[in-house]
Amino acid sequence: HLEGEGSCITIKCTVTSLMKHEQDQWFWMKNAKWNDVMKDFTGTIVISNTKAQTPAPEFADRVKYIGSVNFGQVTQSDCSLLINNLEKTDSGIYTFRYIGKNDKWMTEAGLNLTVEDDPCQVRVQKLNHSTVIESAPVTFRCFTSGACGSHPEFTGLGQTVMPVHTYEGNRASSAVSFNASWQDDGRVLSCQPQGTKDQCVSKSIKLTVEYAPKETMAVVHLSTVKEGQPVTLTCSSRGHPNATYSWFKDSQKTQFRGTELLIRSTTSTHSGNYYCKAVNQHGTQNSNVVTINVKYAPVGVHIETNKDRATIKEGDKIKLTCVAKSNPEAHSWSWFKDKRKITNALKEYTFSSVQPDDGGLYSCEARNDVGRGRSSSGYQITVSYVPRNTHITQSGGSHDNQVKAGSQLCLTCVAEAHPAPSVYTWYHHSGVLPHRLSSITGPKHTLLLVRVGVTDEGCYICRATNDIGTGQNSSMSCFRVLYGPTKPVLSMVRTAQEGHLVRINCTVQSFPDSQLTLTWTPRPSVSPMSSSLLQMQPQPVLGFLQHSTNVVRGSFNVTFLQGGVYTCRAQNSEGRSSTEEELEITYSPKNVMASAHPDTVLTENSQLVLTCTARSNPHATKYTWIQISAGETRVVGLVQKLTVMSTTPSHSGLYRCTAQNSLGTGKSQQVEVKVKYAPKLTKVIHNMTNRWQSDGGSPVALTCRSHSYPPVYSYKWYRLVEEREHFIINHQNITVHPDKPGTYYCVATNSMGGKESGRVELFLNRECIVTDSHFGKSIEYRSGLSPSHPIRKKDEHTEHTQEPETNKCNDYENIKEVCASKPTIEPNMDTETASSEDDVEISYSEVMFRAKPGHQTVCSSVPRHHRAGHSSSSDEEDYITQYSDVKI
Repeated sequence: HLEGEGSCITIKCTVTSLMKHEQDQWFWMKNAKWNDVMKDFTGTIVISNTKAQTPAPEFADRVKYIGSVNFGQVTQSDCSLLINNLEKTDSGIYTFRYIGKNDKWMTEAGLNLTVEDDPCQVRVQKLNHSTVIESAPVTFRCFTSGACGSHPEFTGLGQTVMPVHTYEGNRASSAVSFNASWQDDGRVLSCQPQGTKDQCVSKSIKLTVEYAPKETMAVVHLSTVKEGQPVTLTCSSRGHPNATYSWFKDSQKTQFRGTELLIRSTTSTHSGNYYCKAVNQHGTQNSNVVTINVKYAPVGVHIETNKDRATIKEGDKIKLTCVAKSNPEAHSWSWFKDKRKITNALKEYTFSSVQPDDGGLYSCEARNDVGRGRSSSGYQITVSYVPRNTHITQSGGSHDNQVKAGSQLCLTCVAEAHPAPSVYTWYHHSGVLPHRLSSITGPKHTLLLVRVGVTDEGCYICRATNDIGTGQNSSMSCFRVLYGPTKPVLSMVRTAQEGHLVRINCTVQSFPDSQLTLTWTPRPSVSPMSSSLLQMQPQPVLGFLQHSTNVVRGSFNVTFLQGGVYTCRAQNSEGRSSTEEELEITYSPKNVMASAHPDTVLTENSQLVLTCTARSNPHATKYTWIQISAGETRVVGLVQKLTVMSTTPSHSGLYRCTAQNSLGTGKSQQVEVKVKYAPKLTKVIHNMTNRWQSDGGSPVALTCRSHSYPPVYSYKWYRLVEEREHFIINHQNITVHPDKPGTYYCVATNSMGGKESGRVELFLNRECIVTDSHFGKSIEYRSGLSPSHPIRKKDEHTEHTQEPETNKCNDYENIKEVCASKPTIEPNMDTETASSEDDVEISYSEVMFRAKPGHQTVCSSVPRHHRAGHSSSSDEEDYITQYSDVKI
């Protein structure tokens, strides 16, 4: 792009991308080149929006950014640049550079600017003095190259002046000369090539002319105002340097300075003629005169009278006059008594005969077209008369004619009188004839009750007396005294038997009426059920209750649970009070309870403590313990706490206790005690009684019985044959056949241990064992013919002890084939299985015998065959009985 030197150029630029962040940088560069080291473009900075990029000094005061301040909208996309007074050194390529937060770019094709010589370029000669005084001569000269072919021309001249054109060497010169006028101050004189329309090639200077104030003028926006309105007077003039102003009122200098005189709120004193004076170093000038006329409402309103106010008595004549100052004059008036308007519209107000009711504070009001004014202090008329309208006021603790007891109350006797009363007399009416309290002389007109009591309650009357006379009595002023409930009076019996009727009566005094409640707090039982007592809470009294004013009555049939402390509580807005009385209930034992320690199930030989507890009043004096076991009931103790130091199975059973006092007896529930012990009295029960007469070939049914707790969970059968022990089966019942002779016994086991039974020898040669089923106990009936008895040694093996042949069958008669012969084949009995209904069959010969009279003998225990791990039956004995007449 080609431009002439001294001209100007606008480089158009448009942003097409969005730039939102304020911290983004943009700037114009000339001759930008990529720098591989800095990884950025470098060049001459023309203009920038941040201080990070400093423009080159040669562009100072010549470059102006004329684009948008912010970018991002269609109307904010201009990034154009203006360069004034182009120089040849401005030639180059101009580009717009943007560095954002997320991206950076530069215009792809910059503007290539070439600045060439312009022969018509205009230059201006500076004035000798930049500031001249009015009427001083001024010469304005400009030049161009002689090669231009024409002289420069002038614009902006305020006077018609012919320019002078000359040639000086190789340049053409044009000049104008004139005497400066005060209108030339601030005028811009321009010089440009002849016939050009390019404003960029025009050169200008500004002319400054100093002169004295001219055209000084005072202006008021309102010449007539109402008092209180603002008024502004303005003074203006032309001068260089600027003038200072002062204001004058009625030819007198005021304190106001400046171009404006502002009266924010006018008064009557602001009325008058005003003008201003403008002054600078070259002279002064006064303005025109303006007038302010302030209209104001009446002021200084007061009342004048023909009578001394101190000597006004009832019946005197008085004339009051309302006097005021105003603009314009007042044209109407109003009169007020004690701030209330009265019917009078004249300037004067006259009392032909003043009365006490005419006394009061009088004021007047004057009005004109602007407003109104009222007398400030007023005029007080006081008429002397005897006291009247006497009444009593209450202050202090009084609210709605009610006073809290103990508070302070002040009664004030108020009377209208002049002069003031000197004597006050008080009367108190408390339900009987009024009685005179006191006469108080002097200025005191109050009756002070420092601490109000109930006796102060009632109605009061006062009477006032002054120098003129005594007035009428006041109306009655009454009040009631608020006080909290007195201590309630609680009437009731102290002791009652369960089921009897108890009456309660509670009364109290208070105002206002109290709310009465009856509650009772149970006492812990006299025979506590446990060691930890419950903290009992108050409960409402149940039964027939009757309420009346400050009285409550009740009656009810008591139960043993209703003993305790009975409380009557009274409460109103002023306080609360209560009274307690204790009621004791007598009753027979209740809630009798039997308990076992440490538990109801315990092991043999441990300690058992049975405790009997009961609630009763008076205390239980007799306790009885009863045990129920095996259908038998018996008394086992007469104490509250029964202790068994070492329990046995016989202590198992149901226990209950009874507690007795003077009013009756109570029974506990049953407590079952179980003693855990290993099996005892383990025995074998058989059925040989009914088969003794058989041929010896019938089987024998055996049952293993034992006593234990918990019950037996295992019955094991064993058989001894020829000193060898054989386990048969784990079952309570078996059946033994004759072909399986031997010695049989069983072992019963529970969780506490095991116990084996006595031996039963079946189908052995010449020996038989029977069981006395009548007694249910294993009894060995021996013939004495057995060749041996089994004995268990320390090594747990069985051996036989031989007896002489001569001792065989000594105790029996007619013995024939006592036992069956020994089978030749031993059956495998360990594999037998049987249920509770199945038996193992063993064949027997039938033996019949009867005992020989006088020969039953209880013998010492026969040495037994013991199985390892099982205790022997210490509580079992072997019985050997001699028989006669035994027949097989």
